[in-house]
Amino acid sequence: MRKHRKLLVAIACLAVVAACVVVLSRDGEPHYQDRSLSFWLDAWGQNALVQDSDFQAADRAIHAIGTNAIPTMLRWICEDPAPWKQTAKLLPSCHDERGFVVWFS
Repeated sequence: MRKHRKLLVAIACLAVVAACVVVLSRDGEPHYQDRSLSFWLDAWGQNALVQDSDFQAADRAIHAIGTNAIPTMLRWICEDPAPWKQTAKLLPSCHDERGFVVWFS
């Protein structure tokens, strides 16, 4: 009886450790077909003009993820921008007021 109790305690401890590893190793970003939301958004954005099969797959994935993406996207909005982005804002713009690239001034 005492051996069974030790075995049950050991199995319970292993289960708790395994659960902690699984929970802590997740990045918190929703996934579809083993690819993250950021992967699908990149694929959608890169193929938006062409609207080929990659775009359609990304579109389906984003729809499948659905409202599960909201917490992740809110977290992205609230994050501080990268230092290089802050520096880039200080540089003079090479675009005119319509968004066209200005090659000569």
